[in-house]
Amino acid sequence: MIFVVAVVLTLVLTLALVPTAARAQPLAKRAIAVSQEARGTVILRDLPQLMEQEAMRSPAVSRPLRGVSIQQYAALKTQAASVKPPARSGAGVVPFTVTSQPKPSAGPAPTSITAFGGLGIGCGREIPPDMALAVGPTFVLQVINGCMTVLDKSGNVQAGFPKSLSAFMGVGASAQAPPFDPRAIFDWANQRYIVSTAHVNAAGAQILDVAVSRTSDPTAGWFVYRINLTANPNPLIPSTEVADFPTLGQDRRTIYVAFNAFTLPDTFNGAYMMLLPKGPMYAGASFDFFALSPEFFTVNGTGEVMDSLQPANVMDRTDDPRAEFVVAAHNINAPGGPSNVQCATGCNGLVVFAISNPAYSTTSPGPEVSQFLLSTANSYSLPPPATQPGCSTPDCLIDTGDTRISGEAVYASGSLYAALGTNGTGRRDAARRLG
Repeated sequence: MIFVVAVVLTLVLTLALVPTAARAQPLAKRAIAVSQEARGTVILRDLPQLMEQEAMRSPAVSRPLRGVSIQQYAALKTQAASVKPPARSGAGVVPFTVTSQPKPSAGPAPTSITAFGGLGIGCGREIPPDMALAVGPTFVLQVINGCMTVLDKSGNVQAGFPKSLSAFMGVGASAQAPPFDPRAIFDWANQRYIVSTAHVNAAGAQILDVAVSRTSDPTAGWFVYRINLTANPNPLIPSTEVADFPTLGQDRRTIYVAFNAFTLPDTFNGAYMMLLPKGPMYAGASFDFFALSPEFFTVNGTGEVMDSLQPANVMDRTDDPRAEFVVAAHNINAPGGPSNVQCATGCNGLVVFAISNPAYSTTSPGPEVSQFLLSTANSYSLPPPATQPGCSTPDCLIDTGDTRISGEAVYASGSLYAALGTNGTGRRDAARRLG
């Protein structure tokens, strides 16, 4: 039996530990300034309700791009089933050991927990649905490929929901690919929801959509911004490239949106990040912003170009770090060359970037990006496909993804929290002890 292990990564950060020698080279040569205007105001509750029987179109890029062909990826996943997982590298660290924690002397009063279902895959009719979730003081906002809904905290769907994600982002039927890869977070400091998606317009331009709610009520008004990556007067990427796997993070003043750039079918060209100012966006105003090219996210000394950057979500109202932290695992350009693409034979370590001075102004010297390459207590490797009950043929195995950090990273009280998947083959007994 195959066990795929999700490894939770906790990094304790001290800004002084990020070496100044790792700072990027002169920033004015690569920090791109882009102007952006709001598409307009959308009242989410006023959009037509999306009926589940309505057929949705598949995105032009319907699978995560990984830097290898479909055939190569399938071969690597098959190989992973017979590869012994990388050995732990941290002295004294035992995988799967659960240690008891002392009971706190005082804490919050216990509260009841309510469990309820959200949107089913039938709403968006996309596989995978790429679910995003943002929780505010009163409402739960769920977004998947194709549609979105709002529930209260008892699980009651609000009247008139779900809604079409295309209608929300203002993407018409002529688009080559409707909105896909949604992300959602709640800004507790400013009481706003933030949603991002990607789409391809009728002319083939790559678009990133970012919407911010006007209040803490996601059913009410939103400001929607459409950022054209390929047709701006100062384009971020060439028109021949595709933006994939957008990620979303925030600090007190800035929204961070990153994406991977590919030349189809599978050539990875690096990861970009946009630094979007909350102030004008929350007011529905136009703004200028900096965007960072892949040179900023290339590992000093090794030349490894990182992919799938995860900017941290600084969600606690008591946190205000001096920099935005971005974490990335080894993946497409993993150390060891082509034989270790996507950590097929094993990787160790993470890269943490720190971005300061993100706000755009005509007199700004530009953002400063530092980096810190750290080892991890345990190595990780590409996980094999996972079995499920009644599954005996390859077509019903579960795709367990690769070694990128695929979900949101969270910053809280000086630590970063993230997770990745790794090969758990051969750890059956240890896994049982946890169960």
